[in-house]
Amino acid sequence: MAMNCVYSTYRMFYYAINHTLNDFQLLHTYEEFKKVTGLKYETPKELIPLLYQGNPYNAIETFQTRPIAFNSKQASALYEAMKEHGHKEVCIVNSFLYNYELFFMDKMDVSIFSQDPYCHLLYLLSNGKMSLTYNNSLEWLEQFNNKTPSRQLALALYAKGLQKFCMSQSARNDAILDAIKYKAKESIEYTEKSSERLMSLLTTCEYHRGSLQEAIDGKKVIYFNYGKDKFLKRAFKLIRENSDMESDIPVIRNDYYELVERLPKDTWFYFISNSPYLSNMHKVAIFNSSGGERWSAGRYLYCNKPCINSQSNTSYSSSIDTVDEIVPPDDLGIDNPDALRILKVKPGYLKGLQKKYVKKVDSVSSSTYPFVVMYGKYTLGGFGFTLPQHNGYDLFQLTDFCTNNAIPKLSKFILYCIQTKEVQRILSRSMHKLVEKVISCAYTHKPVSMKYRGVYTKVKEHCTSSYLAYSGQLGVYSSYKEVIEKYHKLLENGQRK
Repeated sequence: MAMNCVYSTYRMFYYAINHTLNDFQLLHTYEEFKKVTGLKYETPKELIPLLYQGNPYNAIETFQTRPIAFNSKQASALYEAMKEHGHKEVCIVNSFLYNYELFFMDKMDVSIFSQDPYCHLLYLLSNGKMSLTYNNSLEWLEQFNNKTPSRQLALALYAKGLQKFCMSQSARNDAILDAIKYKAKESIEYTEKSSERLMSLLTTCEYHRGSLQEAIDGKKVIYFNYGKDKFLKRAFKLIRENSDMESDIPVIRNDYYELVERLPKDTWFYFISNSPYLSNMHKVAIFNSSGGERWSAGRYLYCNKPCINSQSNTSYSSSIDTVDEIVPPDDLGIDNPDALRILKVKPGYLKGLQKKYVKKVDSVSSSTYPFVVMYGKYTLGGFGFTLPQHNGYDLFQLTDFCTNNAIPKLSKFILYCIQTKEVQRILSRSMHKLVEKVISCAYTHKPVSMKYRGVYTKVKEHCTSSYLAYSGQLGVYSSYKEVIEKYHKLLENGQRK
């Protein structure tokens, strides 16, 4: 079998050096490929990747992946997929600071199977099943310890932020700890207040100290976090070594081999991975890599069952190359905030839309930060930014347009979408700074631009005989609901502003 793999490799090599790319692109099936290359050897069956396979372009992560950090877009995609299938409850296994549990807390009935010692410690402290007295290097925390469950939880969370300064002694770490101790009272009180929701979760939800296999035996809808968070491990070690904790809390192990194949037929199993090759599961959503690694295949939400809605494979992408562009009907009513989406796209895609729908200019330029505005399956329009040439502005708004001007005031609606906090957040992350002011040009010989009037502010010192300059403020609207309410108010007034 091994030699057959070698022979097959040589046949593909000979085909490659004797044919062109155009020849290869004429092939449409694997059977055609086998015929032209002469592949006739019996080779081993394709290996099914391990459930926890990570980034295939990383030599280490191919077979062991880092824990997938919480991401609101990932959580939203997971929730939409579960809602699509009518799930009313979810069991979350292997918590990392209970981020996904808190996200689902008000949306579904949540049960927890905890495997991480630190997360289990938080549960014990919240429910009064354990009370710690700190000593050694953390003895100074005792002056803030009133032994209530809420304060015990707050101190354990607060200690997590101390582990990088307590694990090794140095003049620098000692100086930082002295500064931390000076503000400890305020910080611990803030931590206690901000952890009230976590306290509510841990004291009211169905909780188990158990493995993934135990969750599968008792639950029908499961979301599984894979990986070991070294920071949680260090935080637990710090607390255990500097408190009166009498015994260790062991890590619960899982058996991953053929896990998907052994799932009961009525079990729904969800999993996020950096690997695009989990052939025994179905892709539900695709995300760009949030870490921005150079060699990355992206990030994928998998389910052991196929999606009902085939569009879900692209609906939750954070950055997309193409959209199934459907121009909205003239009588489209824009009134559902859940249907509105503002997506970051590739520059080439937005440029194609500009060429199709922007009729006032002969040529279009590519945007550095391009977006499209979707409403359900419809493409309402797009906008894009590049770096500014005017002082005092964060970005130059290169383009904003709509796909169907027959919808009343749609061009102004696109401007409202630009002013959302979501767009500001994406741009600020991309530029590594807070982005607030943009400038745009309206190519007209008229004294005002009817599109920008009432939304942006005219900047007279930058206006010329060829265009008018307008300044816009980002982050005006905190939600899509506010955008739609503003749009409806505009339609009701029938005014230009």
